[in-house]
Amino acid sequence: MNSTHAPQADWTLLVETPALLGVVKPAGLLSVPGRGASKADCLIARVQRRFPEARIVHRLDQATSGVMVLARTADAHRDLGWQFERREVSKRYVAIVTGHLAGHPTGPVAGHLAGHPAGHPTDDLAGHPSRHLAGHPAGHPTRHATDDLAGHPTRHATDDLAGHPSRHLAGHLTGHPAGHPTGIVAGHLATDEGEIDLPLRKALADGPRHVVDPVHGKPAITRWRVVERTTLGRLRDAIDAIADRGLAAGSPIASSADPASPITRLHLVPLTGRSHQLRVHLRHLGHAVLGDEFYASPEVLALASRLMLHAEALTFRDPVDGRAIDLRADAGW
Repeated sequence: MNSTHAPQADWTLLVETPALLGVVKPAGLLSVPGRGASKADCLIARVQRRFPEARIVHRLDQATSGVMVLARTADAHRDLGWQFERREVSKRYVAIVTGHLAGHPTGPVAGHLAGHPAGHPTDDLAGHPSRHLAGHPAGHPTRHATDDLAGHPTRHATDDLAGHPSRHLAGHLTGHPAGHPTGIVAGHLATDEGEIDLPLRKALADGPRHVVDPVHGKPAITRWRVVERTTLGRLRDAIDAIADRGLAAGSPIASSADPASPITRLHLVPLTGRSHQLRVHLRHLGHAVLGDEFYASPEVLALASRLMLHAEALTFRDPVDGRAIDLRADAGW
């Protein structure tokens, strides 16, 4: 499902208290109204038909599905907003990407990524020779990005890293303990878990896209962990089995996709909340999310009818009594 189209499913109510609502937003639905009458339909408008007092606290990308919390009072809106601003809220996403994130022993990806001219965004590869990931284990070349950026040469996803020129990324990748949200991306990562520290900014004159920019970008940090390495065929079979039990609407994986194509499921925890953060970070590492119309190559985009990214868990304090509230919703895939 293209994210610019209205979703087939409606929102779901998980939790209702005098202070807040816990809901699930379907993929394809805006969190808040966009510009123009054609973009008036959104989660908050739909929820307010039943709960007129509902207020938006945070957002999910239109193409992303998952759990959200809405406030019902001014005090709750203020308290929840502070929790998000102070990064006291725990978020967890699941995503699916092409390729097996493999090739090296489990452990931290060695540290600093540098080497771009000052002020030059790292998404603009044109005119720069192959770049390397500083500290990468000896004998293991790094990866090509999988996207085809407008105006730049197409770069290849590499399931077999050997024999490909290395590339350099600005920022940091470090190891991190397990126990974080999941997701699926295209390509290979060097370890089973880590942290991405790559500043982001909005792309100039390129619609809603965002890019990595170590000079002018805002801090953006994502923790990731490999959950499962499998194939498109096995994933599709698993989704079909769930659908047969009435627990899912059907597989978003393209029927024409090669069932032997390798994919990886990841847990993702954003420590910051930049627009498109998870999608840009994964694409920048050469692991675009399946079905991503902004950051995936045409081949990776065509593998799924929707963006394979879902906010599956959100934990925060009740603004009234301070107890922990843990919202969870399975992706169905």
